[in-house]
Amino acid sequence: MVVDQQNPNNVYATVYQYGVYKSTDGGMNFSPINNGFNEAAGKETTSIAISPVDGSYLYVYFQNTTHLYYSNNGGSNWIRPSSMDEKNAYGYVSGSQTDPNIPSQAGWATGPIAAHPKDKNIALAAGSFYHIKRTTDGGRNWKYSNSGYTGGALGTGGSGFSWDLKNPDRFAFFLMDYGGYLTEDNGSVFKSMRAISYKGLESTNAGAIDSSTGLIITAVGGWEEQILAKSTDNGVSWKHIPTDDAGNSTLSNYTFIGFHPQNPNIIYAQRFKGTRNPSTQAISWKMLSYPVKAIFKGNGDHVYSFYDKTIYKSTDAGTTWAVHSTLPNPETSAAIYMIAIDPTNENRMYAAVLTNGIYIWNGTSWIKKGVSDGFTKDRFGKWNTLAVAVDPRSPNVVYAGNVSPSLGQSNGIFRSTDYGATWQNISYNLGPEFNAFGIGVNPHNGYVYLGSYHGTWKLPPPYGTNSVDTISPTITITGPTSGATYATTNNTLNLSGSASDDTGISTITWSNNKGGGGAASGTTNWSVSGITLVSGDNLITVTARDAAGNTGTDTITVTYTPGKAPQVATGAFYTFDEGKGTIAADTSGNGNDGTINGAAWTTGKNGSGL
Repeated sequence: MVVDQQNPNNVYATVYQYGVYKSTDGGMNFSPINNGFNEAAGKETTSIAISPVDGSYLYVYFQNTTHLYYSNNGGSNWIRPSSMDEKNAYGYVSGSQTDPNIPSQAGWATGPIAAHPKDKNIALAAGSFYHIKRTTDGGRNWKYSNSGYTGGALGTGGSGFSWDLKNPDRFAFFLMDYGGYLTEDNGSVFKSMRAISYKGLESTNAGAIDSSTGLIITAVGGWEEQILAKSTDNGVSWKHIPTDDAGNSTLSNYTFIGFHPQNPNIIYAQRFKGTRNPSTQAISWKMLSYPVKAIFKGNGDHVYSFYDKTIYKSTDAGTTWAVHSTLPNPETSAAIYMIAIDPTNENRMYAAVLTNGIYIWNGTSWIKKGVSDGFTKDRFGKWNTLAVAVDPRSPNVVYAGNVSPSLGQSNGIFRSTDYGATWQNISYNLGPEFNAFGIGVNPHNGYVYLGSYHGTWKLPPPYGTNSVDTISPTITITGPTSGATYATTNNTLNLSGSASDDTGISTITWSNNKGGGGAASGTTNWSVSGITLVSGDNLITVTARDAAGNTGTDTITVTYTPGKAPQVATGAFYTFDEGKGTIAADTSGNGNDGTINGAAWTTGKNGSGL
């Protein structure tokens, strides 16, 4: 029902299969005004809108039709639009966005309608797959009018967002129900990456994009069960990965997928680990004993898993595992839902705990954060934290998102700017009641993205930022030498040095062209011990990386000659044990005796001395 704001006596109402009725006496009496609705006979009217500036401009939608109707004369006559789509290279703009396999589809069911508050000729209408269509001529023609992104709910667990570390304009969102969406212009336009459905279902709760190639890994299926899938052409075509190389089914409930930060040829997909051949790009898959649910960005070999209240850690890329820690005395119903690790300090970790909020690992123990630290419970008296994320540009900034499962809306999103010591609600224009299902922080500019059932939202960081960080770090080798070459007879080498960057160093890694590599200890001052050398020249490269993916390198060529001790030429050797006289005898056998001038004999610690 709508009311003419210029003449409040004019009231319009949709009456399902009976069409539209109008009252000219403020709602006392209504009469049908269905002239022009012949093609909609038997259909149900579900939406109506009126221009606030001209009550003669009306729009109405009939359920299960492909068009809406408009009137420019107060409903005396209804007209179907001339067009509901426009053609492009793929067939139709809206059609190709709805389903790339049916590019000829020009229009489909249209939902709620909103008239422009100041311009009678402009209105918006919501269509299938959350498409927005827009008219600028009073309803005669409608065109696709949004970015291509649906705004559907993102997957939970931390992998609903994936960022290209080399290209600040490229990132992807992975949605429940509606598949993945990729942008290559920093979010102005998105394209659908609808992976091959599994059992007719297209939820992609988690995913990851490679920063160097068109490889994208996701899991597709229903809300609670998905199968791995991959694209090697930037999301254009897809292939299921039904089993690993040993025949184990990849069917699981995926909440985490990610590339190894130092070696993108390693992919963690929860219980499965993929190893890509850099020459052929073929990926071999192996089942792990624990599902990977978090990666330490400073060393991608360090991965974490959790179950109930216990966290497990592997330092060899998931091959072996050990208990890391267990939450101290949480509520019986509490369970870890997600963990996030400081990208520069592995001893600082955050756990999102259902019914118990946020716990912080300080390197030795877990500390629970609560109301006294700035958190508040929702209107149900609950405190369910489902998401947590650390800003990779500024790790002191941490975000936590709350939900109220099966109850309603929670109290939104909280932020800390002091490594989790204190917290503040930053729901702002989202309102006091909001469920935050997924949180991602763009590593290039610090913007935080929030996924929900009410769309995807973004907020700038609290510290201000340039849109793109293009400054590379600097790194210098200072030990065992600052020179470009070094010779040794030892089969291992210790390196050390310094590094700097305008936004901070995220990781220091090393590699040997003869084989081997890993992470250094420290960042601005770093060291590596026990590098294995191969006989001959070893080119050692150290790489500093910042949060934006910029890198700087330094190299040293180490020549290892096994089995040869250093040779020292001896010209003379004096013991100074004569105790008297003016001659110091050469005991090397070279006959280079010395004459003593200006010195006197004395008793030494061993024998005589001068």
